[in-house]
Amino acid sequence: MFKVSNPAEGNNFQLSAKMNFACYLIGYPITLKSFMKKKKNFHKKSKPKRNKQYKGAAAQSARDKEQINVSYDNAIDYISNYSNKINSINSSLSFLDKIQYQNSIFSAIDGFQNQFSDFNKFETMLPRTDYLTGLGAMADITRSSTIGLSSLNNIDSISKITDVWTSNFDLEKQNRIFNSSLYSNSYFKGLEIPDLTGAIKNYAKTNELFSYGIQSSLIKATELNLFAEKSLSKFSWETIGDRIKIGAVEKTYIQNSFLDFSTDFSTLLKTYNPNNGSIITTNPELIKLPSVEYFTSSNLIEAITTEEDVSTEEEIVKTDIQYENEYSLMQWLPKIDEGLIKMWKGAIEALNSNNSDRIRHFVTSIRELYTHLFHILAPDQEIVNWSKSADDFANGRPTRKARLSFICRNISDEPFKKFVNKDIEATLAFIDLFQKGTHSIDPIFTTNHLITIKCKAETTLRFLLEIHFTTNN
Repeated sequence: MFKVSNPAEGNNFQLSAKMNFACYLIGYPITLKSFMKKKKNFHKKSKPKRNKQYKGAAAQSARDKEQINVSYDNAIDYISNYSNKINSINSSLSFLDKIQYQNSIFSAIDGFQNQFSDFNKFETMLPRTDYLTGLGAMADITRSSTIGLSSLNNIDSISKITDVWTSNFDLEKQNRIFNSSLYSNSYFKGLEIPDLTGAIKNYAKTNELFSYGIQSSLIKATELNLFAEKSLSKFSWETIGDRIKIGAVEKTYIQNSFLDFSTDFSTLLKTYNPNNGSIITTNPELIKLPSVEYFTSSNLIEAITTEEDVSTEEEIVKTDIQYENEYSLMQWLPKIDEGLIKMWKGAIEALNSNNSDRIRHFVTSIRELYTHLFHILAPDQEIVNWSKSADDFANGRPTRKARLSFICRNISDEPFKKFVNKDIEATLAFIDLFQKGTHSIDPIFTTNHLITIKCKAETTLRFLLEIHFTTNN
C-alpha cells in the first residue's frame, strides 16, 4: 500500500499514452483510464443507498447530505468531462514534434477550444452556499476559492494571458511552460518528452498551443478546488479532528492554521488577473500547484474529521498526485543532496514496515527532511548577504519565514509568497499533530490517515522544489 514505485520505469505510462493516442487518432472518445474504469465497473452491482447519520452541521439532515452529493456529482461530472478531454489531447502531445501528427493534434485542440465557451456553466452546477454553513467563516472562503479560477476560464482572459506569454518569454521559457502545463498528468512523467524549443518557432499555431496550455492548467486547478470544497462540505467547523479524537488545544491549533492558509489561498486566487503582474503571467509553471496544496490539505482535514466519500474521479486525481509527488521527489531531491533522497526513502520504508513505532519514525523523518531542505535551499550566510531586515533573524539565525522568502526571492508576487509561508505552516501543523498522536497509548490512525498525511507532506516538498527549480535556476 505504501510502497513507492520507481517512476523511472515508465513502460505502463508509455502504454497508456500510446493507447490514448490510438483512440484519439480513430476518434474514439475514451482514454485508457476511462476504459479501465468502465471495465472495472462493468460487473459491479449497484449499491443500496446507505442510511448513515450525517456528521456535518447539526441543522443538516441525512436528506440534505444526499442533496449535497447529487449537486457535487453534477459539477464533478461536468468538469471531469473537460478534464478527460484534456487527458486525451495531452496523450498525443508527445508526438507534437512529428510533422505527420501535427494537423490531427491541432484539430483536436481546436475542437476543445470551440467547446471552451460553455465552461461558464460550471458555476451554475455548484450546490447552494447554505450547504456550507457548518463551516462558519470558512464557507465564503471555500466557495470563492472554487470559483476563483473558473472565472478566468473565458476567451478574453485567455487571450490576454496568451499575449503576455508569447511576448515576454523566450523559447526556453516557452518550452518549460509546455512541459509544466501540458504534461502535468501522471502518465506523462514517465515518457520521454521531446524538447520543443527549436520547433516552437516553426509552428504557425504557437498562440493556440499557449491558449490550450492556459486552459488546461486552469481547468485542472478548478477541478482540484471543487474536490477541496466537496471535502470541506462534509463536516462542521467545530468537529475538526473528531475522528482521531484530538484535544481542544490541538483542535484550535489546526483550525487557526487551516483558516489562515485558506484565507491566503483565496487571496492569492483573486490576484490571478491577466491585467497585472500576478503569478499567472510571471511564473505560469506554478499556476496549478497552489490548488494541489489546497486540495491535499482539505482532503487531510476531511480524513481526520469524518468518513470519506470519494468519487471515482476524485480517486483518479489523488492517485495522479501521489505518483507526480513520487516521480518529482525521485528526480529533484538527489540534485539538491543525495542524503535527502535517502532520508525520504527511509521515511517510506519506516511506514512500510511492521514496526509498532513506524508512524513516529515516519513523521520524525519527514520533519527532519523539511528542516534539512530549508537549510540547503536557504543557507544562513546567503540569507545574511541577501537581507538586512532584523525581522528575518531570531537569536542571530534566519527565521523559517526568512528562509521561505529567500527560496521565493525571484518571484515578485507578494500574495504568492505569503501563501507559501502559510502553506508550510499548515503542513508542519499537520505533521506535528500526527507526531503528538504517536505518544498516545493507542493511536487511532487508520491506513488511510497515513496515506493522506504522506501525500500532504510530499506534495508540499514537491511544491518547494518546483519553486526552486523553476525560479532560481
